[in-house]
Amino acid sequence: MFHKMLFVAARTFFFVGWAVVFSVTSNGVHAADECEPEQLMLTLGTPAESSVWVSWFTPGNCTTTVVYGEGSELSSSTGTTTLVGDAPHKYTHTTRGAWSTYTPYNSSFIHQVNISGLAPNTQYVFKAGGSNGSSVFSSWAPERTFRTQRSPGDSAAAAGDGVDPLRVTVIGDVGQTDYSKRTVEEILNLTNATYLVAGDVAPSHLMIVGDLSYADGFGPRWDSWGLLFSPLLSRLPMVAFPGNHEIEEDYATGEFFKHFRQRFRMPEVAPEYTAAGKINSWHSYDMDLTYDYGSSFFSYDSGRAHFICLNSYTHSEEGSAQYNWVMKDLASVDRRVTPWIFVFVHGPWYNSNNKHQDEVATLTMKEAMEDLFHGYQVAAMFAGHVHAYERTRPVYRENVDWQCGTTYVTIGDGGNREELYDEWSYPAEEWVAFRNGSKYGRGDLLVINDTHTKWGWWPNAATSPQDETWIVNPLRNQWDYNEGTASWILVDDDDACPAYVGRSDENDDEGLGRTIFGFVVAASVIIGLSTCCFCIWWLGFCRGCRIKWWCRRREGKLMARYMCYVAKTRLKDACRTLCCLEMHEEQAAPAWLVEAREAAKAYKAQNGGGFEETAETPDAPGPLHNVFGGGQSFAKLPTISTASIQLPSFGEKGVGLATREVRSWSEDDAEQGAMEAVVPGGEGEGEAEMI
Repeated sequence: MFHKMLFVAARTFFFVGWAVVFSVTSNGVHAADECEPEQLMLTLGTPAESSVWVSWFTPGNCTTTVVYGEGSELSSSTGTTTLVGDAPHKYTHTTRGAWSTYTPYNSSFIHQVNISGLAPNTQYVFKAGGSNGSSVFSSWAPERTFRTQRSPGDSAAAAGDGVDPLRVTVIGDVGQTDYSKRTVEEILNLTNATYLVAGDVAPSHLMIVGDLSYADGFGPRWDSWGLLFSPLLSRLPMVAFPGNHEIEEDYATGEFFKHFRQRFRMPEVAPEYTAAGKINSWHSYDMDLTYDYGSSFFSYDSGRAHFICLNSYTHSEEGSAQYNWVMKDLASVDRRVTPWIFVFVHGPWYNSNNKHQDEVATLTMKEAMEDLFHGYQVAAMFAGHVHAYERTRPVYRENVDWQCGTTYVTIGDGGNREELYDEWSYPAEEWVAFRNGSKYGRGDLLVINDTHTKWGWWPNAATSPQDETWIVNPLRNQWDYNEGTASWILVDDDDACPAYVGRSDENDDEGLGRTIFGFVVAASVIIGLSTCCFCIWWLGFCRGCRIKWWCRRREGKLMARYMCYVAKTRLKDACRTLCCLEMHEEQAAPAWLVEAREAAKAYKAQNGGGFEETAETPDAPGPLHNVFGGGQSFAKLPTISTASIQLPSFGEKGVGLATREVRSWSEDDAEQGAMEAVVPGGEGEGEAEMI
């Protein structure tokens, strides 16, 4: 007993002692200059093309100043700077360790400045610093340069043939290990023209798909993460949103996400809103948390792409603030300006790794939003959480859909201390295209034109991507290329992807049939749900607690709660059908789409009701054009990274590289030497990750 008490005391001293040491140093006692900027970083503002946030920490309470200018001249400032609050702010956070409660963490002074009114796609130089009102302490960070984002719709056409691709680097679950440092160094090289391959382009910004510092409530680790990433983030603007490691409850105030909320400013669409919440089960990620808007979920445009960032760990079910905002945001996207939609989230919707399966938060969001994203032709979704790399084929509702599906990528291999996950389900699901759980790395997204984006996974120290594919915009299936006008026009085709999934209150012409069907479905759901809950109660699954029909309480219901949510959703649809309400595939279209349809009708009326067939359609080799304008020859695009951009080839299974695309094969097939064709519709050899 004595030995156990001694061990507990030693462990407590270790945690508390180090907390005190880190807290003291984070408050600046170690610093010779209390105004010296630390953890300098850039994040995108609102709107992203003309606004950035500049943030840094100082040990002392110093003034906040940012001097900037276009090009390399600090004196040519043309925008406006706005300080958050009247002065730098601090915050405290108290967390609980394995054996004790840590000493409360007191942050250094946080300076956050918004620079607005900048010119899009323009290089700026800046420096940040301040003083304490005397000549004793006055300090500036070194000068840094950055480039603003492209204005919405700008493809940044280069001189001559070709376009300048929009490049976004994506990482997740980063942490602060030696592997994390290597990831940072490799991305930092991309910002230096000296390291770029001829014809390559630097990233426009860095996307982190959650789980940044792995501080887990221990504040000083946030400071050390900021120091590690500052050389990169003071040059390359970042976008990030919360993962599960950013939840970090403050046990003194009951607040969640406090470190993240205080430290980071993103291109918010509305001021943040938080409310009291609780975590029902960490094991199943069943959470009742509210962190809306602010840096929690938001969207922005860059060039020809619209980016949506979501929070897996605030409410996302139908009717929630996040769900309602996503619906409005998708409906407001003018696809003539930004034909691409990319979504970023922490919890992966499609995951064949053995880790992080059947989590309530992720399943709830997927159930609520997958139809919505499919209806708005989201091209790709990127996630983290699983410490590995995985890419799917275009998929919808668990089925491969080469025509209209969304490509899902898990990129949770940034370098964190919890190591990699390399155990997978066998045999692999049909939608699995590539997976690897043995290497840390990053991903690069290159928007080439309005129909094709190139995605590549780069393990650290690799000289070429180990997984590379073309992502084809599902929107292309709703447009036809017209040779005469050299542009794309909206068409009404039975083969086109379904658009704008929603519901209408119009009467159903087949009301009787739908009424009978709805009654059967509703009765089946009610009987099945009642039977399920009765069985759970009878078996004592909830350890004696009473199970109400909506399955809300206690940890015993875990997956039952999610099952009940799904049943409730299906019951709602059935009730609408029971009331003779028609379920339409198409919602009221936004104004820009109505205009496009009218133009299409007018064109068809003038040209005998159809388009002239030409060899230069998206499904045939040849120059590819922008959706709403064009003339850029795809075959003449500049070299990207170490591999030239090659003309896509189309086959029965979709789009691949014209030379060859690495595809996966099952373990049984590999043993027999039988691989999938590496070229859609053809035969060939190649190397792929064994799955």
